[in-house]
This record gives sequence, C-alpha cells and structure tokens, in this order.
Amino acid sequence: MIFDFIIIPVDNSFIDTAYYILNKLEEICGITHVIINVNYDDSFSSRVDKSRLKKYNIITINEDYNEANTINIIFQHTGFKVETMSLPDFFNLVSNYINENENETNLPCIII
Repeated sequence: MIFDFIIIPVDNSFIDTAYYILNKLEEICGITHVIINVNYDDSFSSRVDKSRLKKYNIITINEDYNEANTINIIFQHTGFKVETMSLPDFFNLVSNYINENENETNLPCIII
C-alpha cells in the first residue's frame, strides 16, 4: 500500500506546520508522496471532501495544533473516521506500519 497523504492547513498561518509535517514524514517515515493543499479559494471543508473522494489519507491542521499540539488524521481504510493525535504519536504509528510493510514505493512531493 502506498501512503497517499494530503496535508490541509485550515489557513495560511499553518503552512509552516504543514511543511514541518511533510519533512518529518520523509525524514522519519521515508514517505515522499505528500500533497500540501493550499488552495484557499476552496473552503476548508470542501478541500477535505475533495480529498476524501480521491481516497487520500488526510492530515488537517487547525487551531487544535496551537492549543494542544495535535493534528487530525483521517485514514481512508478506517472509513474516514477522524482521529486526533500528537505529532510524535502520528509519526510513530506511520513509521511502525511502514516497517511492518517494507514494500513501500515512494513518489515525489506535490504542492497544490
């Protein structure tokens, strides 16, 4: 299974956090196929809905990141149930999954 992640910051104030997550996914987990959606012409919920239709694993960054240092993750294989977790827990979860499934194919990062 290739991890197709899309990072959706709620607004431009979270773009640095989005790039931080992108870099950590590559550094810690070896994942290089990550999209950062900065198309602020669409609403936040519209960007999430479009990503669901494309069956991406979705990382959303909103005010919870500043308050509790957590992000929301929507894994496609869980029926798009929203999970809230800290960044270290998220990186650990993905890294452990990849280590158990060594046949990952890495593709380039895309920013839209």
